[in-house]
Amino acid sequence: MKINPNVLFTTNVPSLRDDAPAFATLKELGKAVAALNFNVHTAPVLTDALTYLRASPHFSGLVLHWGRDDAAAKKEASELAALIRARGLKMPVFLVSEKETALSLPLELLEVVTEYVYLFSETPPFIAERIGTAVEQYYAQLLPPYFKALKNFAESGDYYWDCPGHMGGMAYLKHPVGVEFINFFGENIMRADIGIATSEMGDYLEHAGPPKASENKAAQVFGADWTFYVVGGSSASNRIVTQGIIGANDIAVVDRNCHKSLNHGLTLSQARPVYLKPTRNGYGMIGPIPAKRLSAEHVNELVKKSALAKGAASPKPTYAVVTNCTYDGFCYNVNKVVEALGKSAPRLHFDEAWYAYAKFHPLYAGRFAMGVDPKLPNQPAIFAVQSTHKMLPSMSMASMIHVRNSPRAPLTYHDFNDAFMMHGTTSPFYPIIASIDVAVAMMEGEAGRNLMEDSIRDAIGFRKAVVSVGRRLKQERGKDGWFFDVLQPREVKDPKTKKRYRFEDAPIELLSSTPACWTLGENDDWHGFSKEDIAGTDCMLDPVKVTITCLG
Repeated sequence: MKINPNVLFTTNVPSLRDDAPAFATLKELGKAVAALNFNVHTAPVLTDALTYLRASPHFSGLVLHWGRDDAAAKKEASELAALIRARGLKMPVFLVSEKETALSLPLELLEVVTEYVYLFSETPPFIAERIGTAVEQYYAQLLPPYFKALKNFAESGDYYWDCPGHMGGMAYLKHPVGVEFINFFGENIMRADIGIATSEMGDYLEHAGPPKASENKAAQVFGADWTFYVVGGSSASNRIVTQGIIGANDIAVVDRNCHKSLNHGLTLSQARPVYLKPTRNGYGMIGPIPAKRLSAEHVNELVKKSALAKGAASPKPTYAVVTNCTYDGFCYNVNKVVEALGKSAPRLHFDEAWYAYAKFHPLYAGRFAMGVDPKLPNQPAIFAVQSTHKMLPSMSMASMIHVRNSPRAPLTYHDFNDAFMMHGTTSPFYPIIASIDVAVAMMEGEAGRNLMEDSIRDAIGFRKAVVSVGRRLKQERGKDGWFFDVLQPREVKDPKTKKRYRFEDAPIELLSSTPACWTLGENDDWHGFSKEDIAGTDCMLDPVKVTITCLG
């Protein structure tokens, strides 16, 4: 695998003299690392290194000269360790010093240091080789399995004698239009666009080799029994699920607020749908399905009145689907949905096309399909479809299906995979699959938690700014000071201290960590839904889905 390592050198001694032995040795060490064809960058002090690391994660290694151990130095070291953990950086950290330091180092830094080096014990070239070996080992485990296999193949320089017909992009060089095309997209993406007969890449449709290794990792990260990568977006994923788990003439209980791909899937499976009607507010925004409409009594009544259900294979539904979150950003308490709707159907499908990130922040606990409490009795099989390309860093058409099986309605992997293959292709665009692999790797562990925290805080900051500008304009200009508004609570309460805040004055730590700040209360007027429709739903507004309101 070709690598282009960037190693950052820094010190925690702001006044390290040019004529100090440590300075000269560090300079020689930097030259020795550069001689290994590494890019060497220098931060004069540790605070500068922290700035570099916050701005970009592209460094492959850190060499930290530790020359002081006062309180300020220990604070900086703790910040460095916290940043490395928060960003999910697994790069090697070499701590070099002129004396024994382990006894004085903060524990947080001890946990992230790869190796300790006494600066004058070995020659700079020897220490550089150790750094080089550590960086190579870091790269060997850095990339997720599918992207790693694809990158290795594309960089191997093998001439491709199979489809696609552009032959690794070389066909484009035979015409001026083609030359512009390859110049625009670059050669790497052409080299990575390969045929399914490439043995190094395993089998996408049979889930063998790198595809299976990556899907297994995704299942672990997202909390599923099985995960399937789909290159046709959530539209294809929804059709796969419906055709894979519904029999002809089975009754399906369907959220009326569903994507058209679900209707296509129901048509293909020859299901007989009855529809659950969600609520809408005065802005026309789609809210949750009222709790009473999820009850077994209501579903039974729908079936009884349905002309389609009269010719069904069984009077009992075998499947139900709910859109979560709704297209306007309202999130269900999935445990309540599963408890209620699970009494009617043994298989529940959550269309989470715009909601793939919910697993990675505690604000959404209990509000996404794979987060359903496994202790709920008589739990149905649960399916989640996510547009990875919409809300996670993947290429267009990237999607995932997550499955949590159940003894109540058992499904075999190979039977479900038949539906997957019907809607799959023997000519997938491999970079799309690789982009799902990369998205999973980026969201794993603390990195995903912190990426989501940043997104939530950014959205809350924007919400606060809009409300604050509107309030100031109204105060200064009266009726002529109109400005846009945001659909959100006007004030929130800290459930621990019981203190109430205007929304724009509420601490961001409270808003980013407390679901109660975003829950739709039955008696609240800000959300525009009726008390009867909201009662018992425990519905939450997703803070990253911002709806701007305006006159009229």
